Amino acid sequence: MPSPALKSVSYTDLFSAVGKFVTSKKLHDVCVMEFEEGVIVTGVIVYETPTGYQRRQDTFVFAGDELRLLIETGNPKRSPFRR
Repeated sequence: MPSPALKSVSYTDLFSAVGKFVTSKKLHDVCVMEFEEGVIVTGVIVYETPTGYQRRQDTFVFAGDELRLLIETGNPKRSPFRR
């Protein structure tokens, strides 16, 4: 059952927008979790350093206006909360 923040949004639209975000950030090993006010996206970013490749896990929280903008435009107006 969709959360209150997502009740007027189809999962098709939600996952399409999240997929575009994931692709733009080049995330791998992605997990999407729904919570009462929106969604949490976690994934691993692989980047090159002078000593080789490194992996870093990032977490993004989309709620309220950021979630609406992500779905409507495919891009949040400002960076989502990042942990």
